[in-house]
Amino acid sequence: MIALALLAPLALFSPAAKAEFRETVPVTYEIPAPASLKAFAQVSLPYQIQSDNAYATQVRYTLPATLLGHERTFTLSGKADPLEASYELSGPDASMTCTADHSLVTCRVTHNCIAIDLPAVKAALEATDLPPAQKEGRFQLASFAARLGGDLVGVFTYSRTNQPSN
Repeated sequence: MIALALLAPLALFSPAAKAEFRETVPVTYEIPAPASLKAFAQVSLPYQIQSDNAYATQVRYTLPATLLGHERTFTLSGKADPLEASYELSGPDASMTCTADHSLVTCRVTHNCIAIDLPAVKAALEATDLPPAQKEGRFQLASFAARLGGDLVGVFTYSRTNQPSN
């Protein structure tokens, strides 16, 4: 049942699914961070999913300028077999492993060689309507991520209830 729960949120594996099917699912992206930055470590993102009846799957998402200093889009692909308890997707700049429980899909992603431009992050945050404490906290998070080097690790989560209807 776990294997079906893994792919059910995508609503992509019914006989009516087509190779061109594309849907956007709201996800939460979180950077594992120290407790002092946890309140600023999550951001909601649109996450595009495409699949076909052969389980070939592609996802696309964009990390925001308020994290990197510039928007950056990632595309990952692979097979998401509903008989497996987890699946892996990869692309030129990132790889992810996804698993699911009864209500939540979790994907751990590693982005490779990511440059974070802190002055540009600061400018992007200043252009938002976030409260000053949120701007400062998110800037500290970007600074923390920049100190880790070029490999940015994050976790995507989304609810099976966000499943698009056909």
